[in-house]
Amino acid sequence: LAVSWVADDQSIAESLSFEALHRQAGALAARLAAHGRPGDRVLLALRPGLDFVRAFWACMLAGRVAVPVPALDAARLQRSLPRLQGIAQDAAATLGLCDGSALPAMQEAFGATGMPWQAPRALAEAAGVAPLPPVQAGALAYLQYTSGSTAEPRGVCLTHGQVLANLDMLATAFGVEPDSRALSWLPHFHDYGLVSGILLPLACGVPAWLMSPLSFLRRPLRWFDAVDAFAITHTGAPESAYAACLRQHADLGWSGRLDTLVSLTCGAEPIRASTAERLRLAFGPAGLRPNAFAPAYGLAEAVLGV
Repeated sequence: LAVSWVADDQSIAESLSFEALHRQAGALAARLAAHGRPGDRVLLALRPGLDFVRAFWACMLAGRVAVPVPALDAARLQRSLPRLQGIAQDAAATLGLCDGSALPAMQEAFGATGMPWQAPRALAEAAGVAPLPPVQAGALAYLQYTSGSTAEPRGVCLTHGQVLANLDMLATAFGVEPDSRALSWLPHFHDYGLVSGILLPLACGVPAWLMSPLSFLRRPLRWFDAVDAFAITHTGAPESAYAACLRQHADLGWSGRLDTLVSLTCGAEPIRASTAERLRLAFGPAGLRPNAFAPAYGLAEAVLGV
C-alpha cells in the first residue's frame, strides 16, 4: 500500500499500491512529456484527493515543475481567482490541471492568456505520448508558494536534491521506520501537508492515509478517529488544530486509542506549552505518550523542516 483516501465515515474511498501509483503516474507523465519541454511549470489546482497525488508524481516523472495551488472555489470565485492568476503569471505556467467540474470556469478565466487547462483523467486518456526525460538532482522539482497572508504569495524554487535532503533529515528527526504509517488532512498545496503527508511517506516507502481538510473542520476529532482506525504512527498539524480537538473533547469526550503514535508534530506558530500540557492530560488516558508530541519549526524556503 502506498496511499489511501479516507472518507468522512472512515471508509477507504480509494487506495493505490506503489506499483499502481507508479503505473498511473507514469501514464499521465508520458502525456505531459508529449507537450512542451522539461522545466515547464504546471499549475495543479486540484481538490484534495488521489488525483493530485497522481498528477504531482506525473510532473516529477515528466521533468515538469509542479506548482501546487488551491483548487478554484466557485463560491468565492472573485476572491480566489486573482491570486490564482497572479501565481500562474509569476510562475510562467504553461499548463493547468484542474478537476473536471472546474474545467469550464478555468478555461473561461484564463482564456485571454492562452494558457490551456486539462482534467488529469482526460489527459491520461489523450492521444500522444513521449519518452520520459532523465531528471537531474539539480533540476527544479516544484514551486512552493507561500500563503500570501502577510504579502503577495512568493514562489520558492526547490530542486529534487534539496527536497530529498530535507526528506532524509525529516525521516531521521521524526523516527520514520519501515513499519511506520502516516496520516495527514493538511492542505496539499501547503508545505506542511505536501511534504509531511505525501512526499515523506513515499520517499520512506511507508503507507500514507490522506483526509480532506473539510473532514477535520467539520469534526476535528475525526483526525484522531483515523489515527485509531489505521494504527497511525506519524501525523501532525498546527497548534490551532490541537486546540480544536481539545474543545471537542471537552464537549463530547473521546473513546479511541492513540497508543500507536510515535510522532505527533505541532509545526506552525504559535506553539503553546499550555496546549501541549492540556493535550497530555486529555489524551494521556487514551494512550498518548508525552514524548510523541513534538514542537517543530519549518519554512517553505527550506522545503519544510528546520
